[in-house]
Amino acid sequence: MDGDLGLHLDDRDRSSRRRELLSRSPRPTAIFAGSDESALGVLTALHEAGLSVPDGVSVAGYDNTRLAAHPNIALTTVNQDGAVMGRTAGRLLLERVEGRTTAVHFSVTPSLVVRRSTAPPGGPGAWRPTSRRRRSGRPWTGRWPGSRRWPSRPPRGSRPSSAP
Repeated sequence: MDGDLGLHLDDRDRSSRRRELLSRSPRPTAIFAGSDESALGVLTALHEAGLSVPDGVSVAGYDNTRLAAHPNIALTTVNQDGAVMGRTAGRLLLERVEGRTTAVHFSVTPSLVVRRSTAPPGGPGAWRPTSRRRRSGRPWTGRWPGSRRWPSRPPRGSRPSSAP
């Protein structure tokens, strides 16, 4: 299936489909790959296209492989705790061999491991009130002039005041 929400790629045409995804307009701001291995392929395609990670496109994978934690890769990933899943599956298999006939359901709660391959959308020039400084050199406080509330996003067409 391919569509606006994602692509499922087979082995034959992964690189051409990645290039197709990156040539879309507007280009995606983030790509979530179904595995860390696929995410590494996405990182390669982004590098070949001359796009930076995470400023141009954020990338995240799934599995939390050891390679994802490598300092030169630093891939954001989902950790599904394979060790717990393996131990539990082994225990349940032994229980079945010993005669258990009832079904057992278990789940492992995945966790997000944030590394350097993801960032807020928009790249380095995007509106980020915490990164802007006033001309006075003081950090912007996050409040709009004359406003008593702290907005989560700026009003359309607005920018932080540059006056002290």
